[in-house]
Amino acid sequence: MFKRLAKHLSTGQQGERIAARHMQRMGLEILHKNFTIHKVGEIDIIARDGTCLVFIEVKTRSTKGISRAGEAVDREKRRKIWHTAKFYFKKIENDKLRYRFDVVEVYLKGRWRSEVRYLPNAYDLGSV
Repeated sequence: MFKRLAKHLSTGQQGERIAARHMQRMGLEILHKNFTIHKVGEIDIIARDGTCLVFIEVKTRSTKGISRAGEAVDREKRRKIWHTAKFYFKKIENDKLRYRFDVVEVYLKGRWRSEVRYLPNAYDLGSV
């Protein structure tokens, strides 16, 4: 028997697939999806934009609320992403690369439609 994912996890995975396709159409090369360091954090998508490494957090909503989906990337989430990114730099043995932190908001509008909002350079380390 198959286990069904909780609705919010299924929605998140759908949003990450949509975001990755959107990033590829924009010319970014997807390097990793769901890069996880146990007890540290997870980065939804790691991509390369030319010579820049891009750490992307995807926030997906099935309905538009009062606030934007990207506002859920709060200080604590940014801190976890930064610590996970440090582990990534250690893994690739290159901490001299340019990098940035982006957010992709995905709003699902039915089964086959969505709206994607890309927020490049959404935050910097001063806000971590």
